[in-house]
This record gives sequence, structure tokens and C-alpha cells, in this order.
Amino acid sequence: MTHDIKVGDLVRYRDWQEGDEQIASVPESRRGWGRTGVVIGIEDWTQNQRRHPNCGILILDSNSDFTLAKASELEIIERAENNDLGSKTALWGMPPVDFVTVANMFP
Repeated sequence: MTHDIKVGDLVRYRDWQEGDEQIASVPESRRGWGRTGVVIGIEDWTQNQRRHPNCGILILDSNSDFTLAKASELEIIERAENNDLGSKTALWGMPPVDFVTVANMFP
């Protein structure tokens, strides 16, 4: 599976839908449905003992919460201006960014 998501992109995880675990059965800290955040890492995704290379997308939202989602369940809201980071690179490998820039990443 290939996708077009890169580190630094602003993405939104899909809403809860029929067939997902019941919302009440998932601890609040693990509910990622509907969250918007910046992609800070890309890793492999494993589901039902099947490995999907580079399809696990780690996002950081405006509450400083992390969500790991499968790439196919994310919508790209806005692309990062500089996407020369490579698919396996994490955001912490980027040069320092000032607080104003980070604050403006979240509408």
C-alpha cells in the first residue's frame, strides 16, 4: 500500500464508524477518531499479523496527545511546505522551529 502522507503534513483521522470498537469501550486516552494533528513519524503498521510498510502514521494534536493511525484512515488537510524529510524520518530530526510557527500549525 502506498500513500502520499509526509512528516509535517496536517492530517485528520476519520470519524468513528459502524464496525469500530464501541466508543465507551475505548479509554479516552486511546480515542483518536476525528483528531487533527501534525505528522511527526512514519513507521510500519501491523494488523492481523500482516505488516504494511510505512503505513503507521504518528500524529501530534493541539492537546499534545499522540495518535497512531493507519495511513488509509487519514485525510491530508494541509501539506507541509518542506517535505524533504524522507518517509522514515521523524519530526524530531528537523531543525528547531520557533513557538509562533508551531502555534500557527493548528487553526
